[in-house]
Amino acid sequence: MKEDVKKEIYLEIVTPVKVIYRGYVNSVILPVEDGMIGILPRHVNTLARIVPGILIAKTNKASSYFVVGKGFMEFIRDKAYIITDEAEIIEKINLDTLEKEENELKEKLKETQDKDIREEIKYALLLNSYKKKALQLFLKTKDSTK
Repeated sequence: MKEDVKKEIYLEIVTPVKVIYRGYVNSVILPVEDGMIGILPRHVNTLARIVPGILIAKTNKASSYFVVGKGFMEFIRDKAYIITDEAEIIEKINLDTLEKEENELKEKLKETQDKDIREEIKYALLLNSYKKKALQLFLKTKDSTK
């Protein structure tokens, strides 16, 4: 009897505030401490610390791009759970808003002397830069499929 081979992964991306994504994908590429990791169906069970960067979830029809912050990924039995402090789907990001936020953050960084607040601002700027990169990647991919 032939073994039934799964061709999908259940993916869930969760922040402390809400579930960002829940659904089935063919593969996931995400940023981890040592670089990028790709997950396909039947991948070995994995627990990894994720770092700020771009996560790509691919289906037969399209790819979805997300910006994720710090967190963890657990992959077990074709289910991937991403638990992160920050996540946003690229389709909902506006470049003008990003640039405005970046300018505001840079101004706050100049004005603030508190070490902890400065670290939070630097982290927000890092996420902002990943959002810009992911948006550019998304728009480039979108244009190439026309």
